[in-house]
Amino acid sequence: MPERDPNWWTRLASPNLWIPITVGGITGLAGFLLGRSFGVPFPSEFWKVAGPPLATTVVGVGAIGAALLALHNGSKTRELDREHHQDTMNRDRESNLRDRYTTAAQQLNDDNSAVREAGAYAISALIDDWISYGQLTEQASLAHSQAQACINQLCSYLRANRRSVESYDEDPKTTLHGFQLEEALVRDTILSVFRENSGRWLRARRELTAEGISPSTFDLRGARLRGASLGFADLRAANLQGADLQTAELSGATLRLANLKGAILREADLTGANLTDATLTEADLAEAKLQGAILVNVNLQNFDLSRLDLEKANLSGATLFEADLRSATLTGANLERANLAHAKLFEANLAEANLTGAYMFGAALTEAVLTDATLTKAHLAKTTLAGALLINADLQEATLEGADLEDADLESAKLSKANLRLAILSGATLPEADLTGAVLIGANLTNTTFSGANLSGADLTDADLSVADLEEADLTEANLTGAVLIGANLAHANLTDADLSKANLSDADLYSANLTDANLSDADLSGATLTRAGLMGTILTRVDLTGAVLTGLDLVGVNLTDVNLDNVNMDDVDLSGAILPGTDTSENA
Repeated sequence: MPERDPNWWTRLASPNLWIPITVGGITGLAGFLLGRSFGVPFPSEFWKVAGPPLATTVVGVGAIGAALLALHNGSKTRELDREHHQDTMNRDRESNLRDRYTTAAQQLNDDNSAVREAGAYAISALIDDWISYGQLTEQASLAHSQAQACINQLCSYLRANRRSVESYDEDPKTTLHGFQLEEALVRDTILSVFRENSGRWLRARRELTAEGISPSTFDLRGARLRGASLGFADLRAANLQGADLQTAELSGATLRLANLKGAILREADLTGANLTDATLTEADLAEAKLQGAILVNVNLQNFDLSRLDLEKANLSGATLFEADLRSATLTGANLERANLAHAKLFEANLAEANLTGAYMFGAALTEAVLTDATLTKAHLAKTTLAGALLINADLQEATLEGADLEDADLESAKLSKANLRLAILSGATLPEADLTGAVLIGANLTNTTFSGANLSGADLTDADLSVADLEEADLTEANLTGAVLIGANLAHANLTDADLSKANLSDADLYSANLTDANLSDADLSGATLTRAGLMGTILTRVDLTGAVLTGLDLVGVNLTDVNLDNVNMDDVDLSGAILPGTDTSENA
């Protein structure tokens, strides 16, 4: 059964209904009188018969119209009475709220600590009631300003620092006495009110913000809040400039957009706290706990964060220019797009950290731990990574131009398409590393270990690979033009289609290396070992093989034009079909 409209009678009394009825009744009555008097449009006999019932009908219609008119006027009166009653109630309620504020403010300034605590709770209740008042009335702006006034009253109390109340740790009874103990407990009550209600106040008033009213803020500038318990409090956009929050409990707190300029956060617990876009200029974070803290877009330029625990902290987009992060723990931290230019990260632990797109120009990462770290497209030009651990690190498309990676451990690291132009990797270890398409032009790779590494398509033009270990490395289509490979170990390496023109391979070990279709024109292979190397289609034009060992080599069809074979060991070498114009092998064959 459909629900009956409770306002049906109001619409029945609408002028849209009773005006036509009333007009129709009057028109009918006028017609009746004219017809009765003048016999129009029917004869007098008709009106004698039809007149009485018609008159009754007309009178009835008129009565209905009059009744509806009265009903409408009554409805309008009741509506006005209701609005007047509501306005009166709102004024009374507003007056009551203002009176309560006056009383609570007086309580908060009472000499008795118990009364002051009661005043703090009374003001907290007032904030809730003002918010409720704004939701139930059309006085949103007024409600907001009065709720903010209540918050300001509590903040003012904390800023007052009455009689220089000192901080206390877990139990104030052990350090404070008399008035100081009482005052500390009152202040703790206010902090408890903030901790338990701040988030709810902000959420409840978001609808006011949508109307263009700014959200509430907490003005705690310069307040002494040492050891304060504000865990999980919502203090977004709070003004804490110069506040003393040493050893404060702020774990899980929301401090987005908060002003913490010059604040003392030494030894504060900010575990999991959200400081996105907060202002921390000149703040003291020494020994603060920042595990899992959210510091997105925060400016920490020149900050001393040495030895801090920032495990799993979110520092994406943060500015850490010239910051001191020596021995800091940043395991699993998110530093995506962070600015770490010239930052000091000596011995810092960045294992599993996300440094995608980070700008780290000139940063010092000597002996830093970057195992399993993600540095995709990171800018590491001129960085110092000497002795750093980069095992299984992802450096794909990273810029490492001029970087110092001496003695660094890059085992199984991903360096495909990385730019290592003029980088120093002497003594570094890169076994099983992926350097596909990497740029290593002019790089210092002396005594570097590349065993089993993938260097296919890499550009090693003019690189110094002296005494480098490239055993079983994949150098397919690599560019080694003019590279220095003196004494390098290339045993079992794959150099198919590689360009080794003008390369210096003297004393290099190419045992069983695959040089199929490789270009060795003008290369120096003096003293090199090419035993069992594959030279099918290899270009050896003007190669210097003086003193080389070619034992068991298959040179069938190989072009040895102008090759210097002085003192070459060619035991068991098959020269059938080899192209030897200008080469004398009569004494060595």
